[in-house]
Parts: sequence; structure tokens; C-alpha cells
Amino acid sequence: MAHCRSVNDDKNEASPQPLLLKVEAVGVMLSVSRSYVYALMRSGELKSVLIGPNQRRIPRAEVEAYVASLTASTPRRAAS
Repeated sequence: MAHCRSVNDDKNEASPQPLLLKVEAVGVMLSVSRSYVYALMRSGELKSVLIGPNQRRIPRAEVEAYVASLTASTPRRAAS
């Protein structure tokens, strides 16, 4: 007899992370305002995609790349 998954089986699995993020969610992730996220998109530092007539989303990979670029360009202080 084949095992049937119950609804409760899904509660034990981690929910998948969204690939495309809303501007507000990116602001929360980066601890910045929504308007700052829009400024990053306008400047080209953070790429976004248009998924509807007026619906911008930011790919998760772009947010991660942006953070990586910040940490790569920040000089580290030497221990005293």
C-alpha cells in the first residue's frame, strides 16, 4: 500500500523562500525604508523586474548580491 501524505506532513517541512520580493520586504531585510529601496532601484544598484502593469519585484539573488557588494567594499579594521 502506498503512503499518502497528510496535511500535517507539510507542517514539518520548511516553507520555500520566495524568489521575488516586494519592495517592503526588501526594506525590512536591509533595515532601510521603502523609499531607500526605490532609490537603490533607480540608481541601478538593486535590479528589479516588472511582473504586472505596476508590480515591481526584486529577485532574492539581487538582494544577496547587493549585500555581498557592500561587505566586499567595506574595509575591515585591523585588530589593535
